[in-house]
Amino acid sequence: MSAVTLNEKDFNALLAKASAPKRWLTKREAAEYLGVSLRTFESRVADGTIHKPSRHLGYAMPRWDRERIDEEMSSAL
Repeated sequence: MSAVTLNEKDFNALLAKASAPKRWLTKREAAEYLGVSLRTFESRVADGTIHKPSRHLGYAMPRWDRERIDEEMSSAL
């Protein structure tokens, strides 16, 4: 097995991608991101404080956009 060598530019690009925050969150991940319980998160979605999930990965895989959650929480203050 041979070793793979990367130049500094490629290494930094891989490092940035690996450490970038995840954009599309599951319900549990979104609740943890906000520091609330699943029940509280579901209530915020039901009352419109937080947007309904995207189903771009399929109906059975709802995901919330972390960037949109950030915008919603900023405007709620």
